[in-house]
Amino acid sequence: MERIIGQKQIQIDFKNKMIELPEEMHRVYIKKNRYRALIWFPENRSKLTYSLNKVYKGLNMRKQALNQYLDRKMKVNEQNCYLAVLVGQIRADHSTLSCTAI
Repeated sequence: MERIIGQKQIQIDFKNKMIELPEEMHRVYIKKNRYRALIWFPENRSKLTYSLNKVYKGLNMRKQALNQYLDRKMKVNEQNCYLAVLVGQIRADHSTLSCTAI
């Protein structure tokens, strides 16, 4: 049993290093995208052979954290949609108005 646990720990360490290297070399932050991956699990629950509780426990994460992330994401999307409508109205009223990035 200890040998199997040791092998699994080596695999975990190796995979963690595979994630860290692109982050260091190319400034691609893979760990920040874990929520995108986590969203896949509840959506595809029927395909899983294990429970979502095991996924959260294995990642040392609470279900509440994912739900809070989704709530924040939904609020940002709502704000963006509202702003898009406002910008569309302003552009319709002032067609010659230019727009520059800040």
